[in-house]
Amino acid sequence: MKKKILKKVITIFMLLLFSINAFAAVVADNDGAAFITKAEFDSLKNSFQSEIDQYNSTIDSKIDNAIASYISGVKTGKTYELTNIYDVLGGSNIKFVLCSNFTPTVEPRSAWALYFLDCWQNGFICPVLGAGYQAIKNPSEGAWISSGGGISGKFVTYDLLGGYRYLKSYKVGFLQACYVGGWYRVAELVNVTQNYPYGSSPTVLGESCVRGSTTNVDCATSFYRAYLPSDVDLSNFTFSRSFDTTSSANIVSIESDEYNRPSSYRTLSNYSGQGAAAGSVGSYKVTINNIRLYDWTKTKNDIWNFNPGFYKNKPYKNSIYGGVHFFKAKEDGIVKIEDLRFDRYSEGDVYFAINSREFGSTTPANLSGDVEITKLVNAYPVPGSGYLYSARSGTDVKLEFNVKKDCVYYIKCTPQLTDSDSWSVYCGINTGAKITLTTEG
Repeated sequence: MKKKILKKVITIFMLLLFSINAFAAVVADNDGAAFITKAEFDSLKNSFQSEIDQYNSTIDSKIDNAIASYISGVKTGKTYELTNIYDVLGGSNIKFVLCSNFTPTVEPRSAWALYFLDCWQNGFICPVLGAGYQAIKNPSEGAWISSGGGISGKFVTYDLLGGYRYLKSYKVGFLQACYVGGWYRVAELVNVTQNYPYGSSPTVLGESCVRGSTTNVDCATSFYRAYLPSDVDLSNFTFSRSFDTTSSANIVSIESDEYNRPSSYRTLSNYSGQGAAAGSVGSYKVTINNIRLYDWTKTKNDIWNFNPGFYKNKPYKNSIYGGVHFFKAKEDGIVKIEDLRFDRYSEGDVYFAINSREFGSTTPANLSGDVEITKLVNAYPVPGSGYLYSARSGTDVKLEFNVKKDCVYYIKCTPQLTDSDSWSVYCGINTGAKITLTTEG
């Protein structure tokens, strides 16, 4: 009995060195030998080692999972507020217009208006006695654009800066030089000859020209001006629709400094007029030699690949139809845009797309970007139009989408999906949209 107890004590002591879990497998109640055999011990040892290995493996897995869980909790993405480049370039002042009809019906060219007062007897201030008009152009026609005056055309002016052209204005009109002369002789009729009444050097537009000789002329004045029934400020315009950049467009443009001070002139053929003063018994002759009219040096049939006006004096360059810089992503991650509100010439839908590069020249119906917006609030995908979206003007829009590191993103919008030739059909984006980037960690 004592031996049996001793055997159990010794066995328990040895097995405690390996595993409490193996205790039941070492000694049986009916074991009659004093000690376990070597084979039994090796078997117990191997079983114990297997259990230890399994335990260690479980512990390693639990530790790895705990560490991963901890790191996952610590490794949260950073959030950056990005510069809204659209606001830097003009914000609410920027207008996406559908009209890009710069093709003139004719070239804008110098017109000319010349009249004199035939009034030798009673003075040119008298409308009845001796005061008749003999004219190439009758000044009673306020616009002075009918027969003899000239032909108006469509054209644009642009600023030239650092080798780039920037839109300035769209005009319809022509350059016009005017001359007024009064002949007044009490006792005789006189023949009058004058040379180039408009001088030989240009002045700033709207200022009086330098006259030539005024022989036998009592009163004379000369000036020139631009007749402009319309003048659209294009300094913040870019285009929703395609823009014809081929020479076939026949676009006529005038550099702004050239417009303000025409640098070229042309000489018209001489004018001769003859008439009789009221109450007179004779006649006289008026001859104008070498009429010089100043003209604009025009850029014609040029390939227009220039920057929209709102890029002037800005560190960004883009084509006229390429959309507008929106932001630059610092890292890979998710961009969230809030407080985004579209503007429109009248209340309605605005269609917009976002691109990871400049947009191409397309019609409004084919507008699409390469960025899929994954979350939208108050904005909706346009069915069958790729990555094109719509939102109601004035509505607070929120967007989220994935971005790539160092990529510049552009936005382009249109007030409708059909063309228009009206300058008053436009849309834009209000200043103040907030752009944040959350990195992926």
